[in-house]
Parts: sequence; structure tokens; C-alpha cells
Amino acid sequence: KVFNTHANVSDYLVVLARSSEGEKRSQGLSMFLVDSKADGVDVNVLDTIVFWANATCETFFQDVAVPADRVIGQVDQGWRQITKTLDVEKVVVAAEAVGNAQAALDYALAYCGERSAFGGPIGRFQSLQHYLAEAAVKIESARLLVRTAAAMYDAGEPIGYQSLLAKVAASEAGVFATDVGMRILGGYGYMREYPMQRYFRDSRVFLTGPITNEMALNQIAEKLGMQRSY
Repeated sequence: KVFNTHANVSDYLVVLARSSEGEKRSQGLSMFLVDSKADGVDVNVLDTIVFWANATCETFFQDVAVPADRVIGQVDQGWRQITKTLDVEKVVVAAEAVGNAQAALDYALAYCGERSAFGGPIGRFQSLQHYLAEAAVKIESARLLVRTAAAMYDAGEPIGYQSLLAKVAASEAGVFATDVGMRILGGYGYMREYPMQRYFRDSRVFLTGPITNEMALNQIAEKLGMQRSY
């Protein structure tokens, strides 16, 4: 399994693996709690450009023995169990994206007040003001979608549609806001001593996880009553 987080420091791994053959690929899957130190488990930390605060890993399994009491839930029902968590994961990822975007906006705003050019702070230039205003609109819109989805989940309501909206809006807002930040900082944006490059790099992750925005848009269209495209 490639692109799993914290596998290098986890005592146990939650693994979705095939336990039987079903009519569909989603059938016959079970969830297991696997000891990360078990024989046959090998974890390798990947060298990524994002999320340096935690490790992104690939995990290999070679003839790993798992006791019967380490089955999570019901045998062959793993896919049904894991899909229940995906909507919540989209909301969590969307919240992360909003936070990253807000950090980029806050830093860019502060920089505009401190950086001087042509006799005054660069924040007085209308083009930069428009960039930052657009970023603020996108971030606040995404934040409201995230809060709506979270409130619906707390109320026990289904959040499939709302979680998709929040995920797409937040990730796209983050990419826009961090791109604006990089433009405003100019050459300093590429310096490791400034945090904007980190906001910029990390914002790209949210476009593809836990599902790509393209897949999310497919599902949104389907929930709007349109023909399934995949």
C-alpha cells in the first residue's frame, strides 16, 4: 500500500484486504488490525515534497499472519465499513485545506503591510488587493461548507453530498490562496525560511486526497441526477 500516513510510527495498521471472491470487486474484503512489527511487514518512508511534519509511507506485506481475533467488524464486509468513514474524511481534509489556505492569506496580508516598494507598502496596489479579496471570498465560502457538513454529521444526517462540496471548494480555495501568496512574496516565496512555500506545497495534496477533485465532481454530478460517467 502506497501513500499511508504515520505507518512508520504506528503500533498497529488498519488493513483492508481481500478475504474471499465476490461478484463485485468491492465484495469479499475484510478489515484487519495488523501489528506493524509482525514478520512480513515492511514500511518505507517516501521522500515527498509535502507534509514534512508527518511521514508518508509505503507498506509491504509478505505472508503476514494475522490472528482471527484481529478482524475488525464482520468478515467480507470491510468495504461497507470503510465507506462509512470516507465522508467524514472528506470533511476533515476540507478543514485542513481551509486552515492551510487561511494561514497563507494571513501571511500574505501581513507581508503586504510590511513590504515597501515605490514609496509605500505594496498592499496599497489594487491588483494585490483584488487577489487577496478573491482568496478571502473562496476561503470563507469553503469554511461555511465545511461547517455545514460537520454540523449535519453531528446531527446524524447523511453528509455524502455536502462532504463532496466542502472537499472540492476547500482544496481549490487553498490552491488559489497559496498561489496568490507566492505571487505576492515574489522571490521570497521560494525561500525555505518563509512559510509560504510550505503552504503552497501542502495545498496541492488536498486536490487528490482522499479522492481526486475530478472524481468528487463526478459524484456531485451523479447526486444532481446526471448520468454516471465512470
